[in-house]
Amino acid sequence: MSIPADRGGLCTIFNAFQYLPPSIAEQLLASAIPGRRPIVVIDFLQRKLLALLGMIFTPIITLFAVPFLRPFRRPWFLRTPLIPFFIVLDGTVSVMRICNEDELLDLSGKSDAEGLFNWNVQTIPMDPAPVPGVALLDIH
Repeated sequence: MSIPADRGGLCTIFNAFQYLPPSIAEQLLASAIPGRRPIVVIDFLQRKLLALLGMIFTPIITLFAVPFLRPFRRPWFLRTPLIPFFIVLDGTVSVMRICNEDELLDLSGKSDAEGLFNWNVQTIPMDPAPVPGVALLDIH
């Protein structure tokens, strides 16, 4: 996986970096370097206990929200009890796979052995959410 060399501008990855295996994530970051492509990786959560505890409320919210989806279809309502299970499973796995600040810096360092980019990791407040997000930026 790589960033297309023929496209200009800023490359952004929002809430999806945790789905990439570390070797692919490193390869993706490294592909930005030859073309000096700026890249930003943002995850709206962090691997913290509070983020996992937030998954407890997902089934309640889902059970109340699904009946109001339009256009209403009876099969959705019949499957509604399964939806919270899969959302909690996906959310929990995603939170556990999100890179922390040190892991992001390690990945960026491995992908840029020559130090051409000035990688920066920032914590981003996500008010009113109790858990901040994390961003990896390259500044060159």
